[in-house]
Amino acid sequence: MNSREHILSSALNLYNKNGYEAVSLRSVAEQTGISHGHLRHYFPGREFLASSILNDFLAEHDQIPLQTDQKNILQSIQERLQFQYHLIWKYRFLFIDLVHLSRKNPKFKKHFQEEYTKRFSRMKDIFFKMEKEGILAFGGKSRPAEILFSQMFLISTYWVSEAAVLGMRREAAVRHYSRICLDLFLPYLSEKGRELYLALK
Repeated sequence: MNSREHILSSALNLYNKNGYEAVSLRSVAEQTGISHGHLRHYFPGREFLASSILNDFLAEHDQIPLQTDQKNILQSIQERLQFQYHLIWKYRFLFIDLVHLSRKNPKFKKHFQEEYTKRFSRMKDIFFKMEKEGILAFGGKSRPAEILFSQMFLISTYWVSEAAVLGMRREAAVRHYSRICLDLFLPYLSEKGRELYLALK
C-alpha cells in the first residue's frame, strides 16, 4: 500500500467511525503516521479526500456483476444488491453524510447526480428486458419503471443511515435492507415473475 492509499484507508476508517465533519486533516495524518504537511501534499483539503474516496467507491461499484442471462434474473438482482450493500457499508460515511458533503462540495453533488442518471438508464433497460421476458408487467408504460427505480435508489442510498441509528450490524442490515429493496418488485411481477420470486432464498 503506497502513501496515498494509506491516507485514504485511514481517512475512510475515521470518517466511518466519527463522521466526516468531526475528522480533521490533522487527525487523518496522525492516524496514518505522517506529518500534516506530507498529507496536504496529496490532499490539500478534506474535500479532495472525500472526492477521492467517492471515486474509489464508484470504481468498485462498477465492478459488481449483474448476470441478466441467468435463469432467475431476480436472483441475480438479489445477489447484486447484497454485493452493493456490503460495499455501501464499507463506504458508509458517504451516505450517512451525503447531504452535508453535497452542500460543501459541488463536485461531489455533481458526481452523485451523474451516477443517478447513469444507473437509471441502466436499470430501465433491465426492467424492460424483464417485461419483454414476461417477468414484469408495466403495461408498456415508462412511469412504473421510473417509480420502481426511484424507490430502489432511495432505499439503496439511505438504508445505511437508518441502520446506523438502529445500531444494526453489517450482515443483518445487508440482508434486511437488500430484501426490502427486492420486495419493491412485488406489485409489478407477472405470474411468471412471482414464481421466480418464490424460488428465492
